[in-house]
Amino acid sequence: MSGAGTRNRRVTFEERAAITDSPVAPDPLANDPLATPGGDALGGSYTWEARFDRWASLTPAQGLDEDEQAHAVLATGWFTLRVIADPDTATIAPETWRVRHGEALFDIRSAEDPDGTNRQIEMRLQRQGTA
Repeated sequence: MSGAGTRNRRVTFEERAAITDSPVAPDPLANDPLATPGGDALGGSYTWEARFDRWASLTPAQGLDEDEQAHAVLATGWFTLRVIADPDTATIAPETWRVRHGEALFDIRSAEDPDGTNRQIEMRLQRQGTA
């Protein structure tokens, strides 16, 4: 389990909001329901609303050495994010949420309680634009 000192990134959790009749902007990623700016299966577009901020641990995909991690971040953009579990973070569903860290946007691909203690949530993220 990561300690409080490793949660050194302030991230914003954004939830998919209202679906509009027309696209917000030309959307080359409309076929991917987890991509942004987004579109539903029927072609409507949606917007995103910031819901809450949390301190988090954000690390490149595990199982790689340091040089491989740096390359993987550039090539695939896969990350692991860990936050303390609370009533807000418990509502996160990968299909309708994303993470913002500064200007970087990340699609949440999975969210789970890694050790079954309800103390933290571990998420697998993919940086947008690297799919």
